[in-house]
Amino acid sequence: MIRVAGGTNLINAEEILKRVGVGQGMKVGDFGCGGTGYFTLTAGQLAGEEGKVYAVDVLKGVLSGVAEKVKARGLSNVEMVWSNLEIYGATKIEGASLDFGMLVNTLYQTTKDEEVIKEVVRTIKPGGKLLVIDWKNEEIPLGPPKEKRVETEEVKRAAIGLGLREVDNFEAGPYHLAMVFVK
Repeated sequence: MIRVAGGTNLINAEEILKRVGVGQGMKVGDFGCGGTGYFTLTAGQLAGEEGKVYAVDVLKGVLSGVAEKVKARGLSNVEMVWSNLEIYGATKIEGASLDFGMLVNTLYQTTKDEEVIKEVVRTIKPGGKLLVIDWKNEEIPLGPPKEKRVETEEVKRAAIGLGLREVDNFEAGPYHLAMVFVK
């Protein structure tokens, strides 16, 4: 089986973010933004100068790389935030302030799915949305080992347990699933 670190190159970020409603003037958090910053950069463009995007990651080196990409694209609305998403309240983003929180190819990297989801939900305002995209939990030629993949029902149970309501789910490319929840 071929392994790749992130897989966001297999997903059309612009198409997905437009589908779920990310647009001008929004405040968005990309939690576990990863080295490519793919969704961060796309959200930065869609949110525009009136919007704000937070690129959140536990690795400072990742954030430095994303910051360089942000600068190269001329985006002035993206801020780097270093945080451990497994610790409630650790992310230096005001509670209930975001229109949108994203977890893209993040949950398969932790054994603390519920804690990570809880931290992201803390930052989303009432009526705001959470987008979760991760590898399909089936045998496919790319991605992490099957035993590390996220169970869709566990994600739904955690989100619903935190007061969210599922409003959409769809294939986010040949190897990924997307779930959208509203607070």
